[in-house]
Amino acid sequence: MAAAVEKELLHRPEDAFHSAMDLIGQATGPEQREQLCGLLVEISQDLGDEARAEVRRVVPSLLTESGRFLKFLEIDSLLRKGQTTDAAALLDEVKDETDPLWLQIFANCLAQSGDNEKALDYLLKAADTMPHPELLWRTAAMAHHIGRLNDAATMLKKYVTLRPRDIRGRANLATIYMDIGDFRSAAQEFAELQEREPGNLSHAFNRAMSLATLGDND
Repeated sequence: MAAAVEKELLHRPEDAFHSAMDLIGQATGPEQREQLCGLLVEISQDLGDEARAEVRRVVPSLLTESGRFLKFLEIDSLLRKGQTTDAAALLDEVKDETDPLWLQIFANCLAQSGDNEKALDYLLKAADTMPHPELLWRTAAMAHHIGRLNDAATMLKKYVTLRPRDIRGRANLATIYMDIGDFRSAAQEFAELQEREPGNLSHAFNRAMSLATLGDND
């Protein structure tokens, strides 16, 4: 869907939300309607109370059984108030570890409860189920924050595969490769950065440093 592209590839949640709302009349089959509801719930997490209220209004008109998605909105509201115990209880009622939206919200609940390690494990599951750029980036950021650099590198590698022109993402990946001692992969990423930004001498310097560490004169 165009709205998904805007949110996940262009970091424009407001535009994505409006585009998704415009798709309501075009979602004819049950599967399309469910996908659209999931998308609206996910995007609304990045926006304010007005967007979430709008989702609560339209979900019942899209789905005959709208309880699950409304429950997600209720859980999101509880988490924003810091009521993690109540949120966890509701999450258990709609538990589905194959649902990337449930996995992300549960990870958020765990993180707010202070269990960042377990939260990352669930984000990794979500990213494996739905490897979208925004989720991959968020998962890599958490992995880096808690020092799980190999997981961060794995997520960023998938991210730059989907967004090959993202200089910041590739530079972060190259730096993490250096941090974990994978200098050959770091050199490859810096070479790619050199090609995309030939005027940035830091890429050439970092590539040379990586190759020197390998004892490689290329």
